[in-house]
Amino acid sequence: MVNHKGDAAHNEINSFASKAAKYKREGDAHFGKRNMREALTSYGKAIEMSLTGTEEKAALYSNRAACYLMQNMYRAAVQECSQALNEAPDFKPALLRRARAYEQMQQYDRAVSDLEAAAKADPGSDDVRKKLQATRAARDTRKASRAPQGLGGGGLRAPGAGKR
Repeated sequence: MVNHKGDAAHNEINSFASKAAKYKREGDAHFGKRNMREALTSYGKAIEMSLTGTEEKAALYSNRAACYLMQNMYRAAVQECSQALNEAPDFKPALLRRARAYEQMQQYDRAVSDLEAAAKADPGSDDVRKKLQATRAARDTRKASRAPQGLGGGGLRAPGAGKR
């Protein structure tokens, strides 16, 4: 006996996958031409056609994040990367892009956390290791520059002091 329902479902899944791939290619072409609005639209259509919980869907969200990074829209990039990581928690490109967005917003602790996760996902990557070291240094420099200097109060006078 032939399972026509199973065949129909399989064909429908393949049709959606084919459409998603087509929209992704369109998005990639727009991205290459620096047409970010069109790229975002194409990637969004591909996301609608993609299966949940896959690296393919994570890659599409991560590609949308790249569009937002190109436009210096860091909060939107963080949101897209977070969506990607909901689909595939160890998806290295999303971790790296979100770290970059956090770094641009001077949220160094969050950037370091994402870079540590990327290093764990790809322990042999010298690029990730170097970026992690540089971001830790930037975080530490920022913390040092924000630390209170001395005991403070050097310019304060007691009430009534200096009056004659």
